[in-house]
Amino acid sequence: MDLTAYLRCMAIGWCLCVIAYTSLLRQRSGRGLAAGCLTLVLGPALGLICAKLGYVLLRINIMPRGAAFWPYLVSLNVEELSFWGGAAGVTLGVALAAKLAGLKPGEALNAFAPWGALMVAFARYAERYLAMLGVGMYLESGFFPYAQGIAWDSEYTEWYLAVFMLEALFALVALALSLRHRGEPRRFMRTLFYLCLPQILCESLRMNTIVWLFVKAEQVVCYAFCEAVLVWMAFRLGRRERRHWLPAVVGLVVLLLTVAEEFALDKTDIPHWITYSVMVLGLAAMAWAEHRGEQMLLKA
Repeated sequence: MDLTAYLRCMAIGWCLCVIAYTSLLRQRSGRGLAAGCLTLVLGPALGLICAKLGYVLLRINIMPRGAAFWPYLVSLNVEELSFWGGAAGVTLGVALAAKLAGLKPGEALNAFAPWGALMVAFARYAERYLAMLGVGMYLESGFFPYAQGIAWDSEYTEWYLAVFMLEALFALVALALSLRHRGEPRRFMRTLFYLCLPQILCESLRMNTIVWLFVKAEQVVCYAFCEAVLVWMAFRLGRRERRHWLPAVVGLVVLLLTVAEEFALDKTDIPHWITYSVMVLGLAAMAWAEHRGEQMLLKA
């Protein structure tokens, strides 16, 4: 584990993203520089706090009790932080910075959306410096970026699937979609949807993650956000119309499939490539559902 390289990569990514975000804000408002400077500080601060709190909430059943809890709470071990809790904290930091600078938080978040996706890509890539934190299944052999080599000594190296690189790639896809959706009123929400959706697959592939029985905790968090978006669309369109609930129903079916798939991966001998193929098809259906809901909203 190379914590210095990890922090350097995170710092470079964050500075680049804030510079791009601030440049865009300055084109729209004279308060953009103030909002950018506040974001530079508040984003990482609230991100770190929420990353720790998110991890504690997800692992509340095994938290130490009494006096032993407080040292654990302030520990900044990277293996004891929630990635999506951190993302929520950064989002809160961007919104709060915009509010303090006199800008509308919603508009600021829409402007930040593609650069937030870029930061996710940086953060996932940086996991290459955290040993086995971002890897998946063991491989007989491999090469970077497909696999991550873990050198246990000068003569022996093990290879594991580099899930963090797949996650970084999906984040870049979300970045491209966010740039394409420039000017849309729900740009930030849609960008976050397409960051969370493929993570349902990636969390299943990760070896080191928070597990509830046979389901991955942050997999559930990502699904919950995506399904919440689809349900919100139904209410926004008019909850009495059955066709407006079609996207949310598709999402619910995908949930049931995902639970069955995780059970199959953990408890059965069904080949993993079959299970993961079905999972990808389900996520594609959920992406279609979000697109269908967005089209209905635009026509409403």
